[in-house]
Amino acid sequence: MVASQPSRTWKPQDFAQQLYITEAAAQQQYQKLIDQGLMRTLEGGDGAEYAPLEDTAAAVQELSSDYQQWRVRIIEYIYSKPSESVYGFARAFKIKGDREE
Repeated sequence: MVASQPSRTWKPQDFAQQLYITEAAAQQQYQKLIDQGLMRTLEGGDGAEYAPLEDTAAAVQELSSDYQQWRVRIIEYIYSKPSESVYGFARAFKIKGDREE
């Protein structure tokens, strides 16, 4: 979304509208993108723009390209439940006394 419109100025409200989420959730996502170096706040603090580091920009471009080609598979992967073998592997690292969730 942000990378596809690199010259646009973004505000949390824009995220809420584009992603159909609450403004509170949008503010969190907006801040994460700034904290992770994908966006930078404009002078005066009136919004932010897409401004990733060079190596990050290349990764975003590659992911965008893959998403265009493999959209359904990527969405299925994101929403799929981990297999029992993944849970078993994770349990091997559980420290004794941790609560089961």
